[in-house]
Amino acid sequence: MICELTTGSIVISKKGRDKGEWFVVVKVVQDTQSKRDSTYVWLVNGTTRMVERPKKKKRKHVKLTKYFDATIKDRIQNGINNSEVRKAIMQYAHSEK
Repeated sequence: MICELTTGSIVISKKGRDKGEWFVVVKVVQDTQSKRDSTYVWLVNGTTRMVERPKKKKRKHVKLTKYFDATIKDRIQNGINNSEVRKAIMQYAHSEK
């Protein structure tokens, strides 16, 4: 269990068309260039958001779950495929219900 947002975290979208969908965080970026300091996350789910085209979303628009997958974090750094992302999300989403 982890309480901070980091690569490998499993999150749920709170806003937008993808509201309620589960995602894996593949990147966390602190934007200090804008007038407001914002944190952005890059999200994938392996189906609608593939690893090749992650979704950029503001941190405040995602809900952090209690799930973190260290193996997914390692795989993201070394190259991950969409089926691995789907399996990780399914594993945690089904345990939530």
